[in-house]
Amino acid sequence: MGVWVVHLLHCMVSYHQHVPIHHVPCAALIPPPPKKRHTHTHTKKHTQKQGHAFEGRLYAETPHNDFLPATGTVARWSLPPPTSTFEFTTGPGTNQIRVDSGVQQGDQVGVYYDPMIAKVLVTGPDRPTALQNLCAALSEMMVAGLPTNQDFMLRVAQHPAFQAGGVNTSFIVQHKEELMHTPVPSGVTVALAWLVGHAVALKKYTVCW
Repeated sequence: MGVWVVHLLHCMVSYHQHVPIHHVPCAALIPPPPKKRHTHTHTKKHTQKQGHAFEGRLYAETPHNDFLPATGTVARWSLPPPTSTFEFTTGPGTNQIRVDSGVQQGDQVGVYYDPMIAKVLVTGPDRPTALQNLCAALSEMMVAGLPTNQDFMLRVAQHPAFQAGGVNTSFIVQHKEELMHTPVPSGVTVALAWLVGHAVALKKYTVCW
């Protein structure tokens, strides 16, 4: 009997020496409550206007046909050069332009992706100046080979009601006749578009402008 008691005590001591659990105070097992985050309340005195900005999204689409997406080969592709930096600052000489696009001349615009092919962002110290910069940027764009909404955006930006700030969700419907005007291209324009498209298709000529 004494031998069994000694053996039992030896087993208990060995168990407590090898058990992988250590005594830890209960307070250490309870994580501290999260610190209360300081919430900032933005008021008018914290918000300051710094100029104005516009964004024009160039789509391969036909505005006169209910903005139906279009496909084709980009026969001519020239966008206004962006400025080196793009910051919303005011003052003289702070008119900024930014161009985001992944399209190049000769690319094929198909039906498997979104028809937006470029974004043009401009800023200015005030709304009229920024809008003037947008009109200038849209006028400098040269895109041929497929229908786009370039002329439509330019007509919107140049519309007296838009320039006056009278914009709402019914703007296109209210001014549909002026905005959807599609001038007939001249013979020279058609000939130039055909020549450029033919050169890109053959991939043997370099078109210099």
